[in-house]
Amino acid sequence: MGDILYRKIDKKDYLTISDMIDSAFGLSRYISNKKILNQVKKMYLYSCLAEATFTNIAEKDGEIIGIIMGNSKSDYKLSNHLSFIIKNIKIMLYIKLFGIKDKKGIEGYRSLNKIYIKFLNKHKNEFNGVLTLFIVKDGYRGLGIGKTLLNSLVAYLKDNKVSNIYLYTDTTCNYMFYENNSFKRLEEENLMLIRDGKEFDMNVFLYGYRL
Repeated sequence: MGDILYRKIDKKDYLTISDMIDSAFGLSRYISNKKILNQVKKMYLYSCLAEATFTNIAEKDGEIIGIIMGNSKSDYKLSNHLSFIIKNIKIMLYIKLFGIKDKKGIEGYRSLNKIYIKFLNKHKNEFNGVLTLFIVKDGYRGLGIGKTLLNSLVAYLKDNKVSNIYLYTDTTCNYMFYENNSFKRLEEENLMLIRDGKEFDMNVFLYGYRL
């Protein structure tokens, strides 16, 4: 399938990656207003960047086809991430002011984050790393790209003496990839959301991985 370039994220990639986030996680199925949707996509990306100490992009013929982000607590410096935290605060204020029509979709997003927080609170001090974001585009899965991206993150984490990481996922994603790569399911909870204007039922997971 030709040569694939692996590299760090660049600011010029942000728009493409925010669109990949929308496609992978179906944000547009919960948020109908395009302006609010664009803000939610940015908020998702900036949240990942506010946490990530490692990024790796898979690129083929100038097209981004995969991305992974992760965090080593020992390698984290607040000063390097403060701008993304501030941007997210501004976006949250914007959504609060202008997101009335998409209230149900936004509430669903908040409910999901509450579950994430609850999961992590049950496992305090167990982890010193995170798999923050992981996407491989449709049409490029099953070709070893995801495995290469994951291995690059694991190598970085080992170099930083990380012993145990976690990630969040759900039944709308390819969660079996993690089970097939030795991740252990630690928590699971059902969540009812409004998607495409209808009630939608999914399970949310917390996975752990010991390096």
